[in-house]
Amino acid sequence: MPYRGAAQAITDILGGHLDGLVGDVPTVMAQVQAGRLKALATTSKERSDIFPRVATFAEQGFADAVGDNWAGVLAPAGAPVPAIAKFNAAMVAALNDPELRERLREAGTTPAPSSPEEFGNYLREEIAHWKSVIKEKGLKGE
Repeated sequence: MPYRGAAQAITDILGGHLDGLVGDVPTVMAQVQAGRLKALATTSKERSDIFPRVATFAEQGFADAVGDNWAGVLAPAGAPVPAIAKFNAAMVAALNDPELRERLREAGTTPAPSSPEEFGNYLREEIAHWKSVIKEKGLKGE
């Protein structure tokens, strides 16, 4: 059942009105760490470095239940390649800084710096995957 937001879903599960929810790590992390919610599985391909003892759905026999929550930096089509390369180098350096990595981890995020080509490939794979799921399930937007 869709919710108006994660806060309402968490309130309802803590209040006993829901049996479970699927939420991203930054949203549920504090409740899990406090012992108010129990993490049963992650939807990532690999175990989370934030919840390393929580098995993935794939490890539990649900190989198709994979879906990562990600964020990326995009530029307009046709942006100058040297500018993109310079920006990417700065981003990779920042995301590899141990202090920043730890701060991001404390916020529930695992940085995964890559190249523009790798990220572009990842986006194309994600689009193709979710397009096929939408088609297979006959989903339509409202």
